[in-house]
Amino acid sequence: IQQEYYNSFDAQIPGAVYAREMAAAYADKRICTVPIDPALEVHTFWDLGRNKNSGNMAIWFVQALGKEIRAINYYQNHNEGMPHYVKYLKEFKAKHNIQYGDHYAPHDIGVHELMMGGNKTRQDVAREMGINFRLVPRIDRLQNGIEATRHIFHRIWFDETRCDLGISAMASYQYIFDDKKQQYSESPLHDWTSDAADALRQMGQAWSESIVNK
Repeated sequence: IQQEYYNSFDAQIPGAVYAREMAAAYADKRICTVPIDPALEVHTFWDLGRNKNSGNMAIWFVQALGKEIRAINYYQNHNEGMPHYVKYLKEFKAKHNIQYGDHYAPHDIGVHELMMGGNKTRQDVAREMGINFRLVPRIDRLQNGIEATRHIFHRIWFDETRCDLGISAMASYQYIFDDKKQQYSESPLHDWTSDAADALRQMGQAWSESIVNK
């Protein structure tokens, strides 16, 4: 009953990292139709994937108004170089008549872009194409980033259509179960959900470090 009628992520995904936060988002009706406001800048938050053959590159598109953080779009892909994502950003901008604010990426954006021959970093390639990234401060423990994300989760509104895949990933992101100890560890499982969760975590860390204009 909880799964079918109340969107209880505690019931759906054992050990879900953001179970309470996602359940609250549904209960508060913050997963809904979120309009794109051309008057508000769009900020993006990225997870870059490990390399061109491992993991997705994931992007959350966000607008802020007062205390509201509006997740208006989510996009991910794999086996693509930085030019593909910059092209997507430009097409999204043209389609929705928006202006970008800041683009936030984790510290590993300084790795070399294998799709460009390995002689440039992803940050270099993006800059040449007109995208200047701000680096989100590195954290010592992943759990600190998760807590920073939980701290702002009650402010996030998700567009249920454009963010559908990201929402599913956030609901399914879960801790690893330790069979020997018969309990969940502090380490989340690295699977298809990780990229969306890591990208949203960049937003949580950026807000907690006050590097986002509030």
